[in-house]
Amino acid sequence: MDVITPSILSRRYLIAGLAASLTGSSVQAQSNVQTRRFYVPTLWGQLHIYEARPADGGVGTNPALVCFHQTSGSGKLYVRFLPYLATDRVVMAIDTPGYGASDGPSGETSIQDYADTIVRAIEHAGYGPGKLGPVDVLGLLTGSMIAGEITRMRPDLVRRLILAQSPLMSDVDRMSVHDTMIEMLDANWSEKGKNYYVDRLERMLKSVNKEDSAELTMEAYVETVLPGREFMKGELAAMRYPARDLFANITRPTLILSLEQTFKEDVIRGASVIPNAELTEVTGVDRNVFRTNPAAVAPTIRAFLDKP
Repeated sequence: MDVITPSILSRRYLIAGLAASLTGSSVQAQSNVQTRRFYVPTLWGQLHIYEARPADGGVGTNPALVCFHQTSGSGKLYVRFLPYLATDRVVMAIDTPGYGASDGPSGETSIQDYADTIVRAIEHAGYGPGKLGPVDVLGLLTGSMIAGEITRMRPDLVRRLILAQSPLMSDVDRMSVHDTMIEMLDANWSEKGKNYYVDRLERMLKSVNKEDSAELTMEAYVETVLPGREFMKGELAAMRYPARDLFANITRPTLILSLEQTFKEDVIRGASVIPNAELTEVTGVDRNVFRTNPAAVAPTIRAFLDKP
């Protein structure tokens, strides 16, 4: 595939009133950070990125933070979180190839493929040794596998790593989940056809917590169905990735965030697998926290990134 020249969406705007709807934190989202969306080229087409940065348009005084979403989903997961960290650094949320507005590969792919493609995109955006310097990375679920693999293979590009709800499962367990996912997908598609999407929406709306809005649930739903039948590709790649073995080779300082969700023991295990890791358990929130209540995790993440 020919490389596509990036289409830069140059219009920037000021975020207004964001902090008013998000409370309960000593870290306040600022109303004067700049945001934009833009694309960078990859061998698979274009990669879409959400970005927030200090009000003066500069890169700030701290390394940039790059965020990776769960699958299926998109970088939009982080748009309410970005301003909490962007007052003194650039913060980016990347649509994983094949998700959101990013072009993706055809056929089966791997976490290593995603990581390699995104590394090239980060460097194209101006970061790395000899450029704007190394970045910090944050990943949730599948995104944590991508963030961890980038850190493992390119320690010169990454300064610090944050793994949110990152399950380090045994080979037997993860391949069992992998095979179950495929069986469920095939069964649902053959039994329900196009009604699969209607059924999924109904189940998501029924699961809305009282403190979450239906609008945010709908936002998440739209992201999950954009890839069509390919929506599980990232999750399947994550299950094939031997994180429990490979993450033992990560050398960068790592924060493990354990949220109230499944895989708790597998998430906590990371603290004993990754040599330079610390564990923080965040209670009362789940994997939707970056979308629904970013103020609940922003102080912990900032404290880790701002350590001397």
